[in-house]
Parts: sequence; C-alpha cells; structure tokens
Amino acid sequence: MKNLFRNVKKFIISLFSASSKKTNKSGVTENQNHQSGRTTTARNSKREPSQIHDSNKNSTPQTISKNDPSNINNNSKLFLIELLEKGYDMEIDWIIKNYIPAGTLGVVYGASESFKTFHTISWAASIATGTEWNGAKCTKGKVLYIAAEGGSGAAKRAQGWKQEYNQEEEITNLLSIKEPINLSNMLSTQALITSIKAINEKSTEKLSTVFIDTLARCFGDGDENRAPDMNKFVNNCSEIQRETGATVIVVHHTGKNKEREARGSSVLRSACDFEYNIDRPNKGPVFKLKCTKQKDAEHAPTETFNMNKQFLCFDSDGDEITTLVPSLIAEGNKDDIDDTTYPLTKHQKLIYEIITQRTKRNLPTDRQSILNDFKEKGGSQKNFSRILNELKEKCIIDKGDNHEYIPIAGFNYSFLPHLTSLPKGIR
Repeated sequence: MKNLFRNVKKFIISLFSASSKKTNKSGVTENQNHQSGRTTTARNSKREPSQIHDSNKNSTPQTISKNDPSNINNNSKLFLIELLEKGYDMEIDWIIKNYIPAGTLGVVYGASESFKTFHTISWAASIATGTEWNGAKCTKGKVLYIAAEGGSGAAKRAQGWKQEYNQEEEITNLLSIKEPINLSNMLSTQALITSIKAINEKSTEKLSTVFIDTLARCFGDGDENRAPDMNKFVNNCSEIQRETGATVIVVHHTGKNKEREARGSSVLRSACDFEYNIDRPNKGPVFKLKCTKQKDAEHAPTETFNMNKQFLCFDSDGDEITTLVPSLIAEGNKDDIDDTTYPLTKHQKLIYEIITQRTKRNLPTDRQSILNDFKEKGGSQKNFSRILNELKEKCIIDKGDNHEYIPIAGFNYSFLPHLTSLPKGIR
C-alpha cells in the first residue's frame, strides 16, 4: 500500500509540473516570454510579405517585401562592386582633343589684358564650326558664351574670328548671353538650365559647351576667398553640367601670384577637371597657354600664340575699327619676348608711352588728349594721325569701344631716356 501511494503521488506531481511548464513550439516557455515583455510566435510560420511594426509608435504596420534589395542596410541601395582595372580602355570623349574633355568643368585664368577672352572666344568659335584648333580635332556643337564683362568687345572678337577663319559666314552655333548671371544663386542657375534645355529642344544638335566669362561678374555678392561661397558657385556650375550634359568652362582672373594660381578659394581648382593659365610675356602681341591641370589625361604642352590685327569696319569719323584674332596654330614656346622684336621710332615710342601712362592713371586716352601731350613734347600734329595708324598696324595699340586708345604691347622703358620729362600728371 505504501508503494502504491508513493507512485500515485509522483504521478500527480509530474502532471502538475508539466502543465505549469508548458512550452510553445519554439522551445521558449510562456514564463520566459512574459518576463521578457513579449509573446514569441512560431518562427517557422510563413509570412509573405512580412509585417514590421514599431511598438513605440501608433502607426500602421508597414508592408515590406523581403525580395526588394533596397531594404537592405536601412533601405539603402546595393552598390556595384567590380574589378578596379575594369574600364581602363575606355576612350575619353573630347570637345577639343587633348585639350577639353567632354562633360567636364574647366577653368581658364589669367591676368587682366592677357588675351584670355580672345583665346576662349577662339576656342568657342572653333567648337561651334568644327574647325581644327592648333591641329587638334574639334567636335562640332552648339556653344553658349556668357559675355558678362562686355557684350560689344566680345562681339568684335567673334566677328574678327569669323572674318579671319570662317570666310565671313555667320557662326550659327555660337550663341551668347551678354549680361551677368548670378551663378551663386540657385534660381538664376535653374533659369539658365531651363534656357539651355529650350535651345536643345529646338535643335537636333545639342549645346556642347558653356563659357562663363568671367567668374567675378557671375559670382553675385559672394566672396571669392570664402570656401562656402565658392562651393555654391562650383556646385551650381556642376548642376549645369549634370542637367544639360554640357562642358562648363569658367574664365577667371589670377591671384596675387599670377603665374601659379587663380584668384580666390582653392575650392575651384580642386573641383575642376582641367585648368589652363594664360600669360602675356612683356605685354607683347602674343600669349602663352599652359595646362596647369588635366585630371584624366596628359598635360598639353605649353605653347605660344600670336595675335593678328583684323579690320572690321569704319566708324562715323571714318576711322578704322579693328580687333585682334589669335592664330589657330601655336608658334612653339617663346620664353624670351622683349621690345627688340618690335622696333619703334622715337615719336612712336613717345605716343605709346603717353597712352600707357594715361591708362595706368585712369586719365582719358582719346585722340585729342594724346595729341595735346604729344604736341607739348614737340611732336607735330601733321604726323600724329600717321603715327597712330602705324602703332595700330604693329598691334602696339588698339582703339576701344569708347574711341579711346588702349596699349597692347610693352617695352623696356630704359630705352626711352627722352621720356623723363613727360607732361605734368602723366609721369
């Protein structure tokens, strides 16, 4: 009897233990689940699609397909992973072969009066007509030239190029905006992008290149030396590039070290794909083009280009209106260019010096003002017009839009001892 009673007691205890320690199908006891603050459901239950619910928010559960790769890593996309050397044989698309890559951001910079705008207009016209430049193939396409520093001067340079190299035929692919655009401002930038897209919609030939001449006139009220301000400008130039597919070329001025760097924040140079410096040795009628950055190709060699005088028309006084046009073929690399290349007579030197000194002091350089100083130094009015024309023929001076004369070339003043007694106010 005692053994029977003992066995019944064990059986009752085992039944009680089994009911109090009932487990779910996943192997976790209900007591354990309650302690953890959640009820575990069967892991092998099928959910297609699965339901995810944030218990901390009173929001509707979001349905997410587990087959969608965008849900991995906090809903980020998957990245393409491939061999590093893949694509080594891809050819660069060029606007001007070995000089201007397509779909990029570039900079051309130089000091004032270094012929940088003459050069960039020559590039623009060569692209617009498909004319070889310096023996390099140009991919023909529409060009937009933003002539923010002065529409009249740019128009003369384009007309001179047309007469010299395009048989005086209209360059229909060379378009322009002759006013500044604030490219530090997104609204102005979007307006420009919309204008470019409108051009592309009306033509089967897309706009391939945009020239911004100059950065200073298209920078708005920002400070070129501040990285945040320059970043705005650069980002908006990149936006033009992305939205239109065009190469964007910014014309800029030099900083304090005119031979080494463009003016302002280094953000511009860091962001651009290529960069060229233009220098005018001794202020002569030539300029040197030097590649200072080419991100994905070899640097083009430093070369020198001559400036040639081109007659345009006569003004209302019967005087010639002329311009200068860069040669399309380089003359090599001329490091030593001095005044001995351009010999002048005594009176030619005197008039050139009068114009130069008046220009430096922001004094008038119209015909009558120059003549008055010339006569004060013993010059003859009879020969004055002839000497002025000779200086223009030699590309030593030029006549500006306002009928004032502009010095083009520079000379060693030690060769001019007779100029020590220049008229008062000009020395």
